[in-house]
Amino acid sequence: MTIERRRSQKLYHGDKEPISRWQPSMGAVVKLLLSIRISGALWSVIRDTDETYNFWEALHSLTYYNSTSKWECPPTHTSRSYFFLWLHSIPSSFFANSFGQSKIVVFTLVRLTIGIACLAGEYYAFDSISKRINVSTGRYFLIFSAFSSGMFHASVTLTPYTFSMICSFFYIGAYLNEKNKLSMFFWVMSVAIGSPHTTVFGLTLLLNSLYYKKKDVGIKKEDVVSVTIFAAVTTLATSYVETIYYGFGHSARRGLLWTDFTHGQSSPQMAVISILDFISNWNTASFLAVVGPYLSYKVYRKYRVPAETDIRYRLPNPIDQIHDCFTIFNLARDCFFWFASFALLSRKFERFMFPIYPHVALFAALACDAIPRLLADELEEASPMRNTPTVKSSRHPLSTTPTSRFSRNPTTPRTEPTRSRTDSNTETTSPLVPEPTDLLVADNSMRKSGVRIVRIVVGLFVICSFLRVYSSHQSYGSEMDIYKGLHEELNAHEEFGRFNDPIRLCLGKAWKRFPSSFFIPSEAEDGKGNSRKVEMKFLDFEYTGISPESYKELKPLGFMLSNGQCDVKSKNAVLSSCDYVIDIDKPSTKKNHDFREMPEQWKRIISLPYLDEERSHPLMRHFSIPFFSSYSEQIQFTTISLYRKVV
Repeated sequence: MTIERRRSQKLYHGDKEPISRWQPSMGAVVKLLLSIRISGALWSVIRDTDETYNFWEALHSLTYYNSTSKWECPPTHTSRSYFFLWLHSIPSSFFANSFGQSKIVVFTLVRLTIGIACLAGEYYAFDSISKRINVSTGRYFLIFSAFSSGMFHASVTLTPYTFSMICSFFYIGAYLNEKNKLSMFFWVMSVAIGSPHTTVFGLTLLLNSLYYKKKDVGIKKEDVVSVTIFAAVTTLATSYVETIYYGFGHSARRGLLWTDFTHGQSSPQMAVISILDFISNWNTASFLAVVGPYLSYKVYRKYRVPAETDIRYRLPNPIDQIHDCFTIFNLARDCFFWFASFALLSRKFERFMFPIYPHVALFAALACDAIPRLLADELEEASPMRNTPTVKSSRHPLSTTPTSRFSRNPTTPRTEPTRSRTDSNTETTSPLVPEPTDLLVADNSMRKSGVRIVRIVVGLFVICSFLRVYSSHQSYGSEMDIYKGLHEELNAHEEFGRFNDPIRLCLGKAWKRFPSSFFIPSEAEDGKGNSRKVEMKFLDFEYTGISPESYKELKPLGFMLSNGQCDVKSKNAVLSSCDYVIDIDKPSTKKNHDFREMPEQWKRIISLPYLDEERSHPLMRHFSIPFFSSYSEQIQFTTISLYRKVV
């Protein structure tokens, strides 16, 4: 017997089955996602120095031709792709020309542009899930993707991992729609421009092509040829741009893989921190995602596989009866391969997990959709309705004839009690249909209980995500607000006569939380209309690694690295040469000053609360609760302050 391999309209339902579930309109989805992505562009904090010095500073140098560099010593080990940055410099340069010297506005608009690209991918994946799985799963996917604290941060970061995450949304949408060529295009873009770690996602497409090679189904030869040409062109383009910028033949992909797999010190503590970051970003959804594919398979078996089918090792025989469910299995296999490669990395950071976020949202949505169905089905097996005489159907197991919603046997339609009224206005039950029993009432009750459980879990997810975003901004948001205060301080001066020319801002212990040069004004104007440039320097501090180093003044497509010398400590500024200092207030040490003890020399202008990571418990930092955490001894705050030299 030949089994037709035509995909049904929905994973659990037939083509002709009426769908009564409500699906949000395109306008409602876009408005929801856009409002959240705008909020992320405005209030999401930068969580690591790599994003600042490797990407935002490099983008600033492409836009304004000056910035600070880091981590590239020797330059052959750099992992920054200038082709990736060149793509982002297009909107950045446009915004810079439109808004002049308002660099913070440019910074925010670039983040918003990234967020809108992510929004497009989210909507495409949501629409595909609603069409190919069901509307309920699509709604849950939208909730998890929109309200996740991890997505709130990842959707607006300037890293290749965010680019790969956006490609993953489109990849999932195209794959569910069986547009293999389009899914391969996004996979190639993710690997060539974004994170090379997403290479493992292509294994699913490769295994599918091998499995269906003799079945004349799946990936076509002409699709492979066109995607191969696209991959070759993309690789040549990235190599050409990087050769121009670096001045020698260099591959940022190779440098990134070399750094991630062979360089760095991996430790159990780093792995634990990465897991805590992942759980705190997704909270209840992270646990749902683990069981999502399996629960989805159980629902598929109940809906689409006849009850009399032989089951071996929890799989039907023949295996082709769950052909449509292979789509979920393949995406789960992507996650397995990705986590296996992640375990091999010599260093593990939160941003490395961005490409897998779309899969997490999908699998968590599958679990939420499956739980009420499975709870109802468990009791229905014991229902007397199962013994109702039915007409045997010759429908093929993969036929798209409508099936009952909670029937173990798809060929058995659910029958409802029929009642007739007598002349005496009393109800009688038809003898051909059994009267509803307590088990049937319990069946409906269990389904409602399952819905309530899911709603509670999703509600906890939204609340915990909000608390995570709030506490993150409360703990680290001042690192950006302090620079906005610098703008106000410079604009409030009547005369710059007592300052250096250019005005020098120095960073002490706050260098790790420097948001980027987008927050440093190119020049300031006093009350008399005199303008002076503003420059930023680093003070000498107790940091034994490579200090940030200034880029050269750049011309378009100019050589972007200096002589590659690792020791740049001599380029740090002397405290006496600074006009302003931004520092985290901590007790003084041999090299780190405590400006609170120097009121005769430095006047505090602005002071904002800032989380003291050294004195705070690591676990409480990840799961801190607003208001309560402020009074907890496990969470300690200090201040980040702007000081002005007393003349």
